[in-house]
Amino acid sequence: MLRMHACIIVADHGQHFPCLVQAHGVDMYLNGHDHCLQRITSIDSPVEFVTSGGGSKAWAGKFKATSDKMEFLYDGQGFLSMELTAAEARLAFYDVSGAVLHSWGLTKSAPASIIS
Repeated sequence: MLRMHACIIVADHGQHFPCLVQAHGVDMYLNGHDHCLQRITSIDSPVEFVTSGGGSKAWAGKFKATSDKMEFLYDGQGFLSMELTAAEARLAFYDVSGAVLHSWGLTKSAPASIIS
């Protein structure tokens, strides 16, 4: 699922509706808008929440608590790369000089579907 605003977020623009995401069996929720790079895993489901909004200003420490697991957070400038197939996702966050800040992979045993 791809949206502008975050579903679960520790920055300013999050909207909390993980139940909707989990009810539809979404594996990964991608969003931009907030000026950070972050990866959060849900404590209630296998959903990965990924924010790639570090292409503009850094928001310098405006953190909010979340009950979910913060896997990675970078409040500087950077970007996300994704390599996707129906069964696998390989993702990496980079800083502006191209150095890898955080990378991970996900696998899916059931066929992928698109929800729009």
